[in-house]
Amino acid sequence: MNTHRKPANRFGFSVLLCYLKNIGMIPDKKSLLSDFLLKHIASRLNLSNELWKDCASGRDTTRREHLIELYHYLGLKKFTKQIQNDCISYLIPLTKRTDKGILLAQELLKYMQRNCVIIPTIDVLERTCSNAMAAGDKIVFSELNAQLISEHKVNLDSLLIASNNHLSRLSWILQPPGKINGKNVLQHIERLNTIVAIDLPVGIGRLVHQNRLLKLAREGRNMSSRDLTKFSSSRPIRYSNMCD
Repeated sequence: MNTHRKPANRFGFSVLLCYLKNIGMIPDKKSLLSDFLLKHIASRLNLSNELWKDCASGRDTTRREHLIELYHYLGLKKFTKQIQNDCISYLIPLTKRTDKGILLAQELLKYMQRNCVIIPTIDVLERTCSNAMAAGDKIVFSELNAQLISEHKVNLDSLLIASNNHLSRLSWILQPPGKINGKNVLQHIERLNTIVAIDLPVGIGRLVHQNRLLKLAREGRNMSSRDLTKFSSSRPIRYSNMCD
């Protein structure tokens, strides 16, 4: 730090050092930094905290030189495409258990801090979590559909058929049981028998995490039979939402 003679350079270098060492991110020139932090750094250096304005409006070359020096000193790595792919691979096991974006983001930040990776901008973090979630979805769908043979798919597809303005079998199965009386009990038993007749593989629901099954169930309830028929039979999502 003492190699930087100008007060503004010393102050700016110190601010970058604090952020990179303790938070792992680079403050943008337009960022509103903590007054407490600026005053604390200024008091330690016997400088004015107003110098940050000079730093923010200073040369980009000076800022880059400071960052290169700090990267080397702290052993930090830039967030590259390869590191992003590593982050996605790391998050995939978690995406198979949860669909909560905030949990993925928290785990991603911990991973980058452990591996001395500089935290990128929020849009890059969001895109990384989104890609990991999409990869997790694909794996979950594939794991569920791998257990289905052609007969299972034919039975599931038959539930989507509706004719003469009648409900599809799937919509009929999802209807509430109604009041307890003889007619409704018999209809409910018939619905259960229809589900049993599909003859899904035993234990198929245990292949993926319970949280993921609940998510698929929520998505399935929000889709009509017509919506599901829009998915090609070759797409795993069609049967994954129906299996739950």
